[in-house]
Amino acid sequence: CTTGMRTGEEPLNLRWCDLQQQEFKYKDGKKKAYIAVIRHGKMAKETVANKKKTTLSREALLNADAVATLERLFYVRYGVKLTIDEIIKEAKTDTLFIGNKGKAPNFRDSFEQYQNYLSKSKIKPNQRYTLYSCRHEYINAELDKGNMAIRDIADQVGSSPETIHKFYKKYKAIHRAARILTPEDIAKFNPESEEDK
Repeated sequence: CTTGMRTGEEPLNLRWCDLQQQEFKYKDGKKKAYIAVIRHGKMAKETVANKKKTTLSREALLNADAVATLERLFYVRYGVKLTIDEIIKEAKTDTLFIGNKGKAPNFRDSFEQYQNYLSKSKIKPNQRYTLYSCRHEYINAELDKGNMAIRDIADQVGSSPETIHKFYKKYKAIHRAARILTPEDIAKFNPESEEDK
């Protein structure tokens, strides 16, 4: 939900050693940020160069919530409380997520169980979501915020700007109104009534 990754192979094949700290230019100096190198899933491709097979990857930027979650996950998994920098330094080759008896976790069933739990108080009984809803929500939330260019959203989630335009943007036009309409537009569309005065 905090990265926009596709469900399935992208998160299930992430390893601790796929987490990196990098620097970027910010105002008058450099700042650090964290990324996950995604090597598996729909967008993963293999190429052969100089008789050596190489897997192409993409990088997903991690926000503070994602980093805090990874630090908690590391603690649950290993019983050691480390910062993200210490986790990266260890460069463990274990996958981040592991299920019962060392098998891949079944996120779909866990998500369904959590939904059933929430349906008692938070979600309408006829409203159902899938794991893909998390990716969908991430993309829509970033579009609604309006802080990120569509190209950046597409790169983050491993998609194309065309896909974002086709499947997401058209449904959220009203959410751009506060950013796009001028105060004059808003006043014209919403004349004050006597009750508002």
